[in-house]
Amino acid sequence: MKLLKTKLGELIIFFIFLSCILYVPGCRKKENYSEINRRFQKEVELIVEEYNFPGMTAAYVLPDGTVVSAFAGFSDRELKISMGEDSRMLAASIGKTFIAAVVLHLVREGKLDLDVPVRVYIGSENWFSRLPGSQEISLRHLLTHSSGIENHVDSPEFIKAVIESQKGPALSMKPEKLISFVLDVPSKFRPGEGFHYSDTGYILAGLIVEKVTGDHLFEEVSTRILLPLNLNMTEPSDRKNLPNLAAGYLSPDNSFQLPAKTTLKPGLMLWNPGIEWAGGGFVSTSRDLAVWGDALYTGRALPGNYLTELLQGVRAAPGFKYGMGTVIKEDPELDVSYGHKGWIPGYCSSLKHYKKNKITVAFQINTDIGIFGNDRDVLDDIEKRLARILFNHKGPQAD
Repeated sequence: MKLLKTKLGELIIFFIFLSCILYVPGCRKKENYSEINRRFQKEVELIVEEYNFPGMTAAYVLPDGTVVSAFAGFSDRELKISMGEDSRMLAASIGKTFIAAVVLHLVREGKLDLDVPVRVYIGSENWFSRLPGSQEISLRHLLTHSSGIENHVDSPEFIKAVIESQKGPALSMKPEKLISFVLDVPSKFRPGEGFHYSDTGYILAGLIVEKVTGDHLFEEVSTRILLPLNLNMTEPSDRKNLPNLAAGYLSPDNSFQLPAKTTLKPGLMLWNPGIEWAGGGFVSTSRDLAVWGDALYTGRALPGNYLTELLQGVRAAPGFKYGMGTVIKEDPELDVSYGHKGWIPGYCSSLKHYKKNKITVAFQINTDIGIFGNDRDVLDDIEKRLARILFNHKGPQAD
């Protein structure tokens, strides 16, 4: 009996020792996470200070699913409302990732084909024959900006219409109205033979989704993506009243002659952001965007293996390809990344998933002042600074 007790005691000690071996790395991992969080938060604060931004939010998702948010500055400078994790901003063209995903979902259901001419779906529209390249353009061309269609956002007539709309009740323009700005305008190139960024292509894709489903585009996005992935802070920016929306700040001499501050009061815009529709069209948080990017680019957002189609890109510029709603960048300094940037007057956003490191990072800034027209790419600089915090971390260190 004494020998049994001795052996039992030794066995207990062994298991305690083994538990310590297994537990300590876990503790160290948590300590490391704490250090990453601290450095990430500090970097966000430094960025806001250095660039004199009103405010900023950022978030990242690690390979094990850990999600962390950071924020700094004000969501409303005048009212001294601090930025927080739930502060929302217009995500602008990052919304194209949602539209492309819905299209791919419908492709997998057999309701859409990426390579048949879009005339099969919307050829009966009375304006369709006036669309440049209408007989050859496919959904793939639209989603990869290789259709050759002009971008209505660059049209002087569109800018004039936005300015005129501010004199009335600021209603959103219907998709057909947005398309009208490129009708009869010569193509940039034959479909499939070049790259030209065009929000209009995504407006057309949105109409096609509605045509084949018989449902509103945003309902399709909500039921297929937002609800299943619990992206509760993301919704269509199709109205002026958007709870938790941070005020956006833009130059008083902006080309659209919009007010220098986007909101009349917290959560209520002075103009209707619904003008984006399928070209962007969503309000979100950095946390939601990071969670979405992680799901999308690790193959968990849709049924089946959709990544091959999503990431089959066309050459957009040296070092860049454009897939379906996705910029593919090969950066020898960091990593191959998938994602998108977003801009709408008063707001700038970024979403990036780094392939090798398996880390997703998103951030939003409630101004566009000082971000464009500089010698360096400010958003690119911020992307790299935040990525380095996550890539180069080697455990607790002293500053």
